[in-house]
Amino acid sequence: MSRLLALALATAAVPALAQAPSAPVAAPDPARLAVARAVAGKIMPPGTYRTILQGSLNAMMSGMMSQMMDVPVQQFAATAGMPAEDAKKLGGATTRQVMSVIDPAFDERSRLSMTAMMDGMSDVLVKMEPDIREGLAEAYATRFSAVQLAELKAFFDTPTGSSFAAQQMTLMTDPAFMRRMQGVMPAIVKAMPDVIKRVQAATAHLPKPKKASDLTDAERARLAQLLGIPPEKLKQAKEPQ
Repeated sequence: MSRLLALALATAAVPALAQAPSAPVAAPDPARLAVARAVAGKIMPPGTYRTILQGSLNAMMSGMMSQMMDVPVQQFAATAGMPAEDAKKLGGATTRQVMSVIDPAFDERSRLSMTAMMDGMSDVLVKMEPDIREGLAEAYATRFSAVQLAELKAFFDTPTGSSFAAQQMTLMTDPAFMRRMQGVMPAIVKAMPDVIKRVQAATAHLPKPKKASDLTDAERARLAQLLGIPPEKLKQAKEPQ
């Protein structure tokens, strides 16, 4: 569960890094880019991601994780694809109650894991910040005119504008906003069975993924080459165990 949460966190924290550009990006005008860099510097000052990940976002994700633990196990089972009739037989025990038996140290393990993940992600993102900031500047330079960029810079150079800009990246981790987000994860878990049905319906017309036993010798050799393992290992998987 903590690994899934880490993946969701990474995607939420850096949405721009999870997507490749759909088309080549034209080089922005150098004059506009120079102003856009000043604007981007105000919106993403050095250390922004460390502030986000090691500060309020850590508390927010810990709170969401805690709420997930209070979701009945039968909801998670239904999310995993168990038929509703079978899921109901699991009773009303919560995930927290189950984990208290399986792993009495679960809460502390989760807290330490979350902190370690945040620290690790912070180290990576802080190193990447200059490049991310440059990408932000390029986006501003293409989306805003020279006049608009000049106006933004003039505003961000004022005390109020500077404060406003510096808080844009961290605004969604404000306690007032986080309180509204507390119910998101339980709601997602509850809705997941329906979401999975939609996914299954949307992909029902596609051929099923191949199993190891379905691969031709050429496909098996190619897959082994891609994975860097001897073809014999995949060949062994061809035969049913």
